[in-house]
Amino acid sequence: MKYVRIALSVMLILVFGYIVIGEFAFPYDSPRSGFICENLPVEWYKVESDGSKEPFEIPGHTEGDVFLEGVLPNDIDRNMSSLCFRGMDMEVYIDGSLRDEFKTTDYHFLGDRSAECYLFVPLYPEDSGKTIRLFYEYNSGFVNEAYYGTRVGIIKMLLHNYGAELYVGLMVLSLGFICLVASIVYRVMYKMYLEMQHLSIGVLLGGCWVMSNSVFRQFYTRNISVMSDIPFLMVMLLPIPFTIFIDSLQQKRYTKLLTFAGFMEIADFVILTLLFVLGRVPLAKSFNIAAISCLICIGIIAYTIIKDSSKKLTRDYEYVAVGFIVLALAGIGQIFSYMFAHNGVFSGLLMSIGLMGFLICAAIHTIKQLIGIRLSASEAMVANKAKDQFLANMSHEIRTPLNGILGMDEMIIRESRESKIKQYALEIKSAGNTLLSIINDILDMSKIESGNFEILPIDYDLSSVLNDVLNMTRPRAQKKGLEYNFVVADDIPSVLNGDEIRIRQVTLNIINNAIKYTKEGSVNVTITSRPILMGNYIELVVSVSDTGMGIRDEDKDKLFKSFQRLDEKKNRNIEGTGLGLHITHSLLTMMGGKIDIESEYGVGSTFTITVPQKVVKKEPIGDFSKAVKHYLDHIETDEVVLYAPDANVLVVDDNAMNLEVMEGLLGDTKIKVDLVISGDECIEKVSEKKYDIILLDQMMPGMNGEETLLKMKQMDILKGTPVIALTADAIIGAKDNYLQKGFNDYISKPVKYSVLEQVLKEYIPKEKQLIPDRNADLPVMLIWGNDSDRLKLEKEKLESIYKCVCVVGEKARDKYLEKHDAQVVMHVV
Repeated sequence: MKYVRIALSVMLILVFGYIVIGEFAFPYDSPRSGFICENLPVEWYKVESDGSKEPFEIPGHTEGDVFLEGVLPNDIDRNMSSLCFRGMDMEVYIDGSLRDEFKTTDYHFLGDRSAECYLFVPLYPEDSGKTIRLFYEYNSGFVNEAYYGTRVGIIKMLLHNYGAELYVGLMVLSLGFICLVASIVYRVMYKMYLEMQHLSIGVLLGGCWVMSNSVFRQFYTRNISVMSDIPFLMVMLLPIPFTIFIDSLQQKRYTKLLTFAGFMEIADFVILTLLFVLGRVPLAKSFNIAAISCLICIGIIAYTIIKDSSKKLTRDYEYVAVGFIVLALAGIGQIFSYMFAHNGVFSGLLMSIGLMGFLICAAIHTIKQLIGIRLSASEAMVANKAKDQFLANMSHEIRTPLNGILGMDEMIIRESRESKIKQYALEIKSAGNTLLSIINDILDMSKIESGNFEILPIDYDLSSVLNDVLNMTRPRAQKKGLEYNFVVADDIPSVLNGDEIRIRQVTLNIINNAIKYTKEGSVNVTITSRPILMGNYIELVVSVSDTGMGIRDEDKDKLFKSFQRLDEKKNRNIEGTGLGLHITHSLLTMMGGKIDIESEYGVGSTFTITVPQKVVKKEPIGDFSKAVKHYLDHIETDEVVLYAPDANVLVVDDNAMNLEVMEGLLGDTKIKVDLVISGDECIEKVSEKKYDIILLDQMMPGMNGEETLLKMKQMDILKGTPVIALTADAIIGAKDNYLQKGFNDYISKPVKYSVLEQVLKEYIPKEKQLIPDRNADLPVMLIWGNDSDRLKLEKEKLESIYKCVCVVGEKARDKYLEKHDAQVVMHVV
């Protein structure tokens, strides 16, 4: 490939060298007939209305309609095939016969519609020495030069004289369009506004001015009368996008002044356009007013830039300021050249150059802006990464001692027989769980705001999710003495596709929020669905009404902001950070849902969440409320605990207290537990012994959990043993992250025994899970009441001397006594 590149370079040099040498060194051999253009050598006379004639020099000034006469050359070259004249309405006669004419359409309603253009008239050798007469109607006040030659030659001459305007105008239009498309695409993709958007609109308008006023407009438009109106309309429109652009650059420091300039131009446009449409004032005659308005706008923008310069604020847009000076000077020069120096052919070259200069300067500014955005994004990414790392470390550092505190507290609750000590321990547990909830909210919010959170849709059974929500919220409402109604419509599809975990999380958030802020009365939960027209989707609607304190109208905007708590004086005794609704709102937005609030202060509130979900199975969920009622009537608090004396579990953690907690939590299960403090010891133990499950801490000195797992897999010593990540990393998405790394499951610290037991039950072989009968010889005591927590507390006090059975409610008590005998019945009030 190296030699191919060398050969290509040599060939390019030879080819382009041949072109250059051929153009400048070889003799001229193009046919002359291709490009001929000369001034028409005719002595012109102006014919007056009385028939008298007087000499008239072309080009020259005149007023009103004009009739010119002259004699064509005696020996017209056969290559001379065309005459060319410029004017508005024109008639050309040769030897008394009409050879050609140009007449613009009379639109009446829009007034004078004449526009200047070039008229190409056929010329023949036999026209030599004949009389030529020109009649100019709607004359602009100037008779332009007349040419003869070939049509191509005349056009080449026009390009030579006026082509720069055309080339620059086309370039401005192209760049303006590219910049506009790029800024719109950037806005759609990154949800960020670039000032370049309105700048490019202004540049496009300027390019339209130049192109519509070009001498070549008749070659690329169907209606030159309409095209001739465009420059006057552009003069009125052009300042508006530039005022918006400058206002954005100046961060709205002079927004009132620039808004005035914008509205002035809008009023100017509306009034002058209306007069034009009604046929009262042609646009050409209203140009002076439009020009004055445009100059005032330029002056206002210049004033704001000068003010910023005096305050040294133009550093943020110094290139744009320079570009505006170039554009302003070009615009002013262009306006005055039309108003005072009109010589028949109006060139927009000045405006084109000004626009090009401004666009280049603005492009440099935008490049700097994008580089700044990219650097800011990189810095933000680094900052987010550092924040995530800090939060992960913070989670570990806080959860590790909290795991020890709550674990030891759980053992105190289990082993102590003194009610007062148990009460103290329960208070510690409640405070620890509150602290844990706050930590979880902070970590969740951080993950969402850093953009590292993903919605993971799966197929899920809605009734299972709702049952979990009911089981987790009903005890809290009962503990506060609230009436709690949980109603589910029976026509909701039974199986949906969505992020099951987030649906459960947002539903729990708004229900727990209602319970938390309701001192007395009721909390009513209603779950319904409604179909969505497009696709196989429904909107899942969860409405939660309470009789709490309500929300003031002025506070509603604060509801979904982070760290905002309303009515702080009244709510100072209510736990929470103000993050729950902010997280709920963020999660719903990510799932395409929304949350609505209706509230009357002092009466209560209704929160309604709506989230689209795909329907997997259309079969309705059925009478969920009836099933729940039946379940509640027969529920008992006496649960079967894990008992697996033949199971072997390995716990790996570098913190001795955590190991002690795990050993204590697993004590009643009679599981054989081995404890090690490092990854190396873990590998050594697994090499020697087959375990039913391994609980492996992630953050350990030396070899961390992930590295330990990877090494065990490489050594092929696990032999199918499930490995559970035991870690203080509890940021949203942590579980999915650990599953991707090869762990079978995930338990976050502080370890809750219920979660630990659930995981152990799932992974320890079923044949090793036995049902203990430790109370076979003890008398049976039936404990009943309405507070499940109180029942559990009394059971723990008495279980050493009685076989305790706990039931909630009178119906459950009577149901139990119909089938069983109880030596003692105790009612807990």
